[in-house]
Amino acid sequence: GIINNDPNESGYRTANDKDMKETFTEENGYAPAASYANGTVVESFGGGICQVSTTLYQAVLQAELEVTERHNHSMIVKYVEPSMDAAIAGNYKDLKFKNNLDAPVYIEGYCSGGIIYFNVYGKETRPSNREISFESETVSKTDPKVQFTMDASLTAGSVSVTQSGQSGCIAQLWKIVKVDGKQQSRDLFNKSNYQATPKLITIGTKDATSETLSALKAAITIGDEAKVRSAAAGLKTNAQKKEEEQKEEEKKDDTDKKEDADKSDTNKKEDSSQKDENNKK
Repeated sequence: GIINNDPNESGYRTANDKDMKETFTEENGYAPAASYANGTVVESFGGGICQVSTTLYQAVLQAELEVTERHNHSMIVKYVEPSMDAAIAGNYKDLKFKNNLDAPVYIEGYCSGGIIYFNVYGKETRPSNREISFESETVSKTDPKVQFTMDASLTAGSVSVTQSGQSGCIAQLWKIVKVDGKQQSRDLFNKSNYQATPKLITIGTKDATSETLSALKAAITIGDEAKVRSAAAGLKTNAQKKEEEQKEEEKKDDTDKKEDADKSDTNKKEDSSQKDENNKK
């Protein structure tokens, strides 16, 4: 796209063309940052670049340029309201817009104090008593699911949350036009569908006994987090099982010895009583 360069006379302008995509490398100074992939948050070079395209999208909306391509993120972002974002990814998500005005426009982009800015300059032809605004509306919400992973390399019974869950939603953006403060129109501008982000929980199962591991798997099948945590807390290792069996065996031996000793004492008492009885006779 053309930013801080020649005026945009007409035609399409893209915020994310092929050359731009190829710059998201470590060699070009990009650091790893959070991005979305396959329903989870991952680290990738150029992660967070959608904040640039989203900021440009806001400027384009206010200038009322014609948006010809825009995509929402797969999951909700926190820096703008739902349906006000503009994601770019690979060769399948891009932001494109067109100068549909009768005069050229110039787009300026710059950063200051860690904040990115975009300005759209051109000839203002809109009446001064006319104003526009955009309103986000959440139509429906989807609760996040919980996904469990068993890791045989981690201590049995350990539980760690590797990703927090986040609700998904269907949202839409309305364009509102007012003249002299009175609403003249309210039109649907876009619609977005955001997936729920699952809560990811990893459970250690190293050297767990087959019995307690089966109980954990059964709880995971049910999908109730409280039951899974309870089953995880009940995991025993084979070493613990062996130690408990040894203690139980020792306890049994002690009980048997005590019973033998009690029997011996009883027999002695019976012999003594019998001798006393014989002496009396």
